[in-house]
Parts: sequence; C-alpha cells; structure tokens
Amino acid sequence: MGGNGSTSQQTHLSRAQNWSGNTQPSDLYVLFDATSSSFTAINVNAATNLRGLYFKETTGAGGLAISGQRTELHGNNTYTGNTWIHSGRLHVTGDISASAAIRIGTFGSLSGSGVVSTLYGSGSVHPGQSPGILTASAVDLSEGMNFFFEFTQLAPDYGSSSASGNDVLYLTHTTPFLGNFSASNDINVFLNLADEPALNSRYEGGFFVIVNPENTRWR
Repeated sequence: MGGNGSTSQQTHLSRAQNWSGNTQPSDLYVLFDATSSSFTAINVNAATNLRGLYFKETTGAGGLAISGQRTELHGNNTYTGNTWIHSGRLHVTGDISASAAIRIGTFGSLSGSGVVSTLYGSGSVHPGQSPGILTASAVDLSEGMNFFFEFTQLAPDYGSSSASGNDVLYLTHTTPFLGNFSASNDINVFLNLADEPALNSRYEGGFFVIVNPENTRWR
C-alpha cells in the first residue's frame, strides 16, 4: 500500500496482520511515499509492520515489525508490544522504552540518540548518528549482537545526546549485560579525528553503565 499518509491509510495500519516469533507478516504497509518528510502519528492496535520513513507518538497494545529501508521513530511512543527489526534500520530519536523488547534480526540495525528497552538478537547497534548517545535498558549478548562506535574527540559531550562527539551506548539496568561477550560479538570502533592523535591519548566512549550512583564505570 503506497500513498501520502492520509487518515484512511493510517486506519489501515491498525489492521495489519498479526505476527509472532520471528515470522514476518505478509502485509507490508507503507504510510507514505519516499518524497514525504512530514511526521505522522499512528495507533497500533495489533502488531503492525512498518516499511516507511518518519513516525512519531506511536501508541497501542501491539508491536512493530520493521522490514527493509530506514524507519524513524520520534517523540514519546507508548506502544507496549515487541519491536522487531527484521531488516533495514530503525532510527530512534524519541522514546520507545515502553516496548516490551527490541529484537534485531541478522540483517537489521538500530541507531539513534533516543531511549529504548532491552536489546536482543544478532543484528547491529549503531548509537547516535555521527555520533550520539543511545540509551537502552540492557543488552542480551547470547545471539551474537554487534556494535559500532564512532569517536571524533577525546571524551563524549554528555549534555548532547544527538551530538556527543563520541558514540555511547548507555545501559541503565542494574544488570546491563545479559550473558558474556564472546567471539560472536563484534565491537567496532572508528576514529574520525580532525587531527592526528597525540601520544598516549585516551578516548572515552562505547558502553556506559552505572553500577551505583557513586561508582560510574566504562566498559
């Protein structure tokens, strides 16, 4: 279904075919075409498959399945079902922490400077957008999730989640890592520096957890 995001097309979204497990629905709904840049609110009454561009303030008791292309979620999204990224990229600048879980398939990726719930799967996580701070509850490492960080300066600017200078994945749960890192988990760090690094320079970024309020730790 193509179109320009009219009210009738938004109504069709709530009737997307139910899905469960890692089965991709046969119905692929497109809210509007690639020429549109406007934000649109939708309600998810059943699990809904999104294959589009910009969305904000998604509500409802269902979940979302992302298939192909790049989908963006902005604003405060309160839907409570799972979020599946089967393929393509989900870019989050808002809050989707009400979603029960974020599952990233092998061909899927998550990016942005927003707030999400616990991450599962075998896909990839790219905090920020050149670069930024992505906040998540925790990360399950058991399926081989991969991580990509870009550093442009010595330390992140914590006051700007969307332009922090260095990528950070901030994990807020008291048990931030579910499982242990293994050979199946790739951690990729890219230095994008304006000048040559000085001898013995220390660059901070990557995983950030707070063990307790008086003991902040980098991982």
